[in-house]
This record gives sequence, structure tokens and C-alpha cells, in this order.
Amino acid sequence: MRAWDVAAAIAAKQHLLITAWQLRSLALSDRAIHARVKQQGWERACRGVLGLPGPVTPLRRLASVVLAHACPQGAELRIEEAIARGLSHADAAVDAAMAAGQLVCGRSALWLHGIGACPKKSWIRLPRRASVTINTAEVAVRYGPATGRTVWLNGLPVVDVEQAFMDVAGCPDGLTRLRLHHDLTKLIATAIARRLTMLDKLDQRMAAAPRFVGAPALRRAIQDLKGELTHSATEKKARRVVTQIARKHGLELHPAPFAVSLNGEIVGEADLPVLSITLDIEIDGPHHLLPHQQEGPAT
Repeated sequence: MRAWDVAAAIAAKQHLLITAWQLRSLALSDRAIHARVKQQGWERACRGVLGLPGPVTPLRRLASVVLAHACPQGAELRIEEAIARGLSHADAAVDAAMAAGQLVCGRSALWLHGIGACPKKSWIRLPRRASVTINTAEVAVRYGPATGRTVWLNGLPVVDVEQAFMDVAGCPDGLTRLRLHHDLTKLIATAIARRLTMLDKLDQRMAAAPRFVGAPALRRAIQDLKGELTHSATEKKARRVVTQIARKHGLELHPAPFAVSLNGEIVGEADLPVLSITLDIEIDGPHHLLPHQQEGPAT
């Protein structure tokens, strides 16, 4: 197969992206690469990464960051080893780039797992400090080996859900402590509702993991979802506001949540009940996403 045919096969497996060192591994000269770029309208997608003509999607931008952090040192040896395992040259070059130790992490990982929106920044975890300058306006970088397993999603190496939450908790990215707490509880509840993790599993991973910056924030979020934080700032504020409004109309808010029963069985809880007129005002929150909150009473 001709070198440029192999290059096209590599790019097809990498979201229409290819690194300069992958091209050079095909014995293509810099002059030939520059001529191809000019003739075919290729563009620089990221440091050391070229993009073939095609739509620039969020997934493609993320893939370009992953490829930009694929260490070129030792790449030829990695390709040779992959070929020795029976891979084609194209597959070996992809393996050498995508499995070089860098992982999609944090909010980008949660997005690929189906939890949360696509972040503005591309999140990546590197096994060690990089010697190159990182554009922190576009990329959020975490350092050190990931705990747990690597999951392959859309052709990209991704940390598992539990590690992604540990990354997010340790990198608030300008959020206040309260905003980060609300964000974490909502994301965790969404993951649990989709059966992608469990509170006990998160607890176990935190206990087994080395110390990390975001541990207190993640622990508070887990405690909140377990119901161990009984007086959140949101509930206090809501209760104060509703009490004032109710009294203007000659009504009294019940001093605590009220258990709702049906045929002698408790089927729910009224957050802010006004018993005299059988009114309940619910405080919406991530707890309502948890499976046990969405299940009806046993029949």
C-alpha cells in the first residue's frame, strides 16, 4: 500500500486527523508533507496535528488534543511492536498515538460517558508533567496516573466515571464552592440514574485512591446525596422565603418536611408543606434523579 493511502487510513480512524510524526513514520519527507497540506487544504488542528478537510466538531477538537499529547519519543518502536502483534501499519500507528498514556478525563470524560454537556475546554490527563506549554484557555490538564480502568469511547482513551468525578472535584475551574457542590451532586445523581456508577462505588474509589485536591468537595457531594447533609443552604433559603410569603397570606409553613402516607404506607415527603390548605412546595434538586426517588411505592 502506498504511503499516502496508509496516511488516509490512519486519519480515517482518528476523526480525519493525523500527527506529523505518524506521517514521518511512513518515510514521508517534510517537503512532501508540506506539498500535500497545500494541495489538499489540510489545516493545523492542534500542535503537531493536521486536520483533513471536514467539519470541525467538538469530538474532533477533543481528538486533536489527545493526539497532540501523544508522545512522539519512542513512537517508531511502539509502531514496530504493534505490527509484531499482527496489526496493520495504519492500525499500529493509531495504537501508538492513542494508547501512549494520555487519557480524556474530567468533564470531557463525563460528556463522552453521556453525563453532562460538552465542556468548552478539552480535559486530558497526562501520566507526568509535560515539557511543552499548554494553552490553558482551551485545555484543562490533570497530571498523574489514573485510578481505575481505561474505557474506549468514540475511538478515544477515556478514564472511567469515578476518576472523571475525582478530576472535576479537584479542578473547580473558577466555580464557587457552592456552585461546584451543586454541579457535582447533579452530575453524580445523573450518573447513578443512568446506572453508570453508585455512591458506594464512588466511596470505595476515593478510599483506595491516593490523596487528591478535590477529595473534600467530592466527599461533601456524596454525603449530600446520601442525605447526610440535612440542612443545605438551598433548603434554608427556600424555607425562609416561603415562610415570609405564607405569613403574608395568614398561613404557616410546617416547621419540617412532612411524610406523606397512602393506606398506612409512607410514599413520599413534602419538602415545604402548608398543611392547612394541603399545599406542598418541592425543592427541586439532584436527589430527584436518584433511582430510589423515582421508584413508586411497592404494591
